[in-house]
Amino acid sequence: MVDVAVATARGKPRAGRHSQSPVARLLLAALLHQTASHMSLFDALTTGGGDGPVVLGHRIVLAPLTRNRATEPDLCPHGDHVEYYTQRASEGGLLITEATCISPEAVGYTSVPGIWTEQQTEAWASVADGVHAKGGKVFMQLWCVLLPGCLD
Repeated sequence: MVDVAVATARGKPRAGRHSQSPVARLLLAALLHQTASHMSLFDALTTGGGDGPVVLGHRIVLAPLTRNRATEPDLCPHGDHVEYYTQRASEGGLLITEATCISPEAVGYTSVPGIWTEQQTEAWASVADGVHAKGGKVFMQLWCVLLPGCLD
């Protein structure tokens, strides 16, 4: 358990005890550092890195949720994925996709989508197009389960 400041919808930080991963603590610290004294969930956020800054219209982000609903055997996202992510997209918002396997060897669970074939890439492009049409941004969570047998 760690002590962290939690931003309320009114923008006033309050102390709390929360169990978080090191990455979550780092992200929270970065968010709070920017404007801790007057931060609101509805304030814009600019993140750095990569090819340049990503500007979000607000600080509400859809966290990744592994859903195990890709088509079998090709592990492609389908129309339900497009609908799911598009429904949750908002102007200036960020969605992080479910865990998406990077290769056939990286698959450790049934019906988890992939991103290593042309067919999978085109299917994910439909998801991204739906999110972008609503003014949102989408990041993909890349996944490699690496079961012990993969290393032999």
